[in-house]
Amino acid sequence: MTRAVIADDEALMREQLRDRLTELWPELEIVGEAKNGVEAVALVVVLGLGIAWSVHFEARRRAALKIYWARSCAGRAWREAFPDAPKDAIREFLYFVVDEFGFERGQALKLAPNDTLLGLYRACYPDKSAPDAMEVEFLHRTLSARYGGARFAAVPDGVTFGELFRLAREVRPNKSLERTREG
Repeated sequence: MTRAVIADDEALMREQLRDRLTELWPELEIVGEAKNGVEAVALVVVLGLGIAWSVHFEARRRAALKIYWARSCAGRAWREAFPDAPKDAIREFLYFVVDEFGFERGQALKLAPNDTLLGLYRACYPDKSAPDAMEVEFLHRTLSARYGGARFAAVPDGVTFGELFRLAREVRPNKSLERTREG
């Protein structure tokens, strides 16, 4: 049986990761949880696990995401790019994005209109240069289900969050942008 340690500084993320791993990999035995890399390495050494690569991956991921989370609120950039859009519509769209990536909603306004979907993906998964076909298809289906229409069937690699928001507003200009699927 494969054994693993879950490491993340946020309890909610550890819980979500445990649930997701249990769902996708039922035979995986999660033998511990750690709040940081030091605890994770200690558990790996004590338990004799061969999964130290995941600590390295998380460190690279956090470093790559720092360009987003270290910046100040991008609310002004969104208001300048979309002066006629209600603040709530912008916020709900950004909540949708961070929910899909598994981030806290408090990080939503750190994303700017000129940030690219692929750039955020690459920051989340620094060991992959691009999403695989199934991930892209899932994103297209999620966007289409959320906002309707076939406009999201072929989202280009370099699409920005501002361009996606503009498409969503064209498809559903007067609709609430509240999340429509169970989260």
